[in-house]
Amino acid sequence: MKKWIAAGAAVCAAGGMAAAAVFGPDLLGEPRAAGQAPERQAVEKPDGMAEEAEAAVRELEEAYTELDLTFSDADYSVGIRDGKQEDALAALYDLHEAFNNITGYGAVEVFAYDNIQDEDAGYEGEYYGDMTENIYYMSEHLLEPSLLQHDIDKGAELFIYGVQQENQRALRYAHRIFHDLDVHLNHGGEESGEDIWHVTETFGKESVVETMHSALNGN
Repeated sequence: MKKWIAAGAAVCAAGGMAAAAVFGPDLLGEPRAAGQAPERQAVEKPDGMAEEAEAAVRELEEAYTELDLTFSDADYSVGIRDGKQEDALAALYDLHEAFNNITGYGAVEVFAYDNIQDEDAGYEGEYYGDMTENIYYMSEHLLEPSLLQHDIDKGAELFIYGVQQENQRALRYAHRIFHDLDVHLNHGGEESGEDIWHVTETFGKESVVETMHSALNGN
């Protein structure tokens, strides 16, 4: 699985990675209690983020001619930059809501690949450019190397590939990744009563993740 190619230089030029707030297994699934999810609102990003993200996404679009999903070798489950926990959780919530709008409740079966990429046309209030920018921003500016960051990057790969290659299965799994992460981090996890697909390395089951990889890799 390829990483955001355009991001590394920008991070290094800024003087290296910021200090991380790293959460161990004792805190997984508990940053928010059930019923404490944030209201959906526009993700606040620094100036120049759109151009930075667009360059990174274009690199990945060219790279993703077939899927190559892998397991992470990260040392930590959840890594969030200091002072960025609220921003990261809000960005995750926003992304899950966007996926609900475009692929949830059977919508993936009639996915409008052209409309999602047309900012003027609009597609259930969402736009590919905004979603990929928000995913990039979350991964590269709010998170640190961890299983969580790897899951976000994997969701990005599936979303970008799914839209560019018109692959429903990739889009369905991208949605499931963001769904599971949001349920665990914003809605109380298992106690929320929400369906959980177990497709993330952060919170899921290795056997289920491996099945997902097998179903998608090489497609």
